[in-house]
Amino acid sequence: MEQAVDPTPPALGLLKIEVTFPDNRAAVVDWTREPQQRLLRALGAELAASCAVGHGTGSPHTLRNRARSCREWARWIESTERVELRVGDLLPRHLDGFESHLRERHPESSRTPYARIADIVWILRRMSERREGLSSAMVRRLAYTSAGPVGSYAPRDAYSPRVVEQLRAAARSDVDHAVRRLTLEGPTHCAHIGFPVPDVDGEPWNLTTRQFRRTVAWHIAHRPYGTVAGMIQYKHLSVAMFEGYAGTSASGFRAEVAAEEAMARLADVVERYEDFKAGVRSSAPGSTRTDNEFARVQEELHDFPGRVVDERRLHAMLRTSANTLHVGTLNDCYYQPETALCRTAGGADQPMLNNCRPDRCGNSTTTSRHRSGWEAAHADTERALTFVGLSDLQRTALREHLNDVSKVIEGIGRAND
Repeated sequence: MEQAVDPTPPALGLLKIEVTFPDNRAAVVDWTREPQQRLLRALGAELAASCAVGHGTGSPHTLRNRARSCREWARWIESTERVELRVGDLLPRHLDGFESHLRERHPESSRTPYARIADIVWILRRMSERREGLSSAMVRRLAYTSAGPVGSYAPRDAYSPRVVEQLRAAARSDVDHAVRRLTLEGPTHCAHIGFPVPDVDGEPWNLTTRQFRRTVAWHIAHRPYGTVAGMIQYKHLSVAMFEGYAGTSASGFRAEVAAEEAMARLADVVERYEDFKAGVRSSAPGSTRTDNEFARVQEELHDFPGRVVDERRLHAMLRTSANTLHVGTLNDCYYQPETALCRTAGGADQPMLNNCRPDRCGNSTTTSRHRSGWEAAHADTERALTFVGLSDLQRTALREHLNDVSKVIEGIGRAND
């Protein structure tokens, strides 16, 4: 039996695959002495077909890894079933049992069990796309790869030891310079600009970097996701502990941050209102609501060219919108729980930024200020489509995503024509 594969056809005889890849690297998979020959023959035919250009198995290394996963699975099935299985005989328990077997043999942090299951699921999914006789229960099982953990991953350092040492030395130099300016030159500089550091009990105050920890924490908390970053940097046990750093909650630290964030949101809404007055219109599902709100404010205040409006009254009218505004790179979210697509059953009543659907959610608005982000996403998707080795499913998903991004960009253009 021969399986035709571009560019060099592999010979699929008695469970032996020989493939030469476009870069002239060759690989051989020999299953002639393995159990479960009927099952391996079907898996081998699919694996050989996947070696074609653009079909997912683009190197000898990938081929050998997937072949090893199939071989180990066949050996495990032989040890538990004691009968020859066909593809149509496979059930979810054959995958789940093999995964449990792998996890018992490997430490909890190992990625091997997940990688082995992922290889097998990948091949079976290709077979299910062509209706290769898989049972309906097995097809449903292939909807996910694994219910277990992926395992830890420690990438290799991208820098050589010499470069790492140079970076460390440069970092130490910068820190030493900052400490010297703060502790030695700081009092002299403060006195020079008219704000001398007062003496304590008749003695000069000894400035140290530790005395500025709360000030640094306050600035970190003002950055996006700063409370999480600060918790990690300060080695606190919880976000609340970092938010209340340098004293109890009575110190007002959390209230200060909340007040500053509210002022920043109000400033953002005022800026968007000024854009609206200048003719910038929103697109996306939530555009009508926000544009109507801004039009109502403008009409009520008679805020038209040549007329000066009361700034305090303007801010008061826009404060409701500011309370629900969440600024983003691809969109602005005026959060309303009843129309939010990001919310999950039983979840917190707040936007889930990692589950945002800016092109579909009724709370989402996009304007010309977001165009550059969408154009960058469009370019990245087009670049991804040129990659060699993408499966048909991956290409279909990328094309659908590219179509969605294109519609958003066109919507921004139409709204502001």
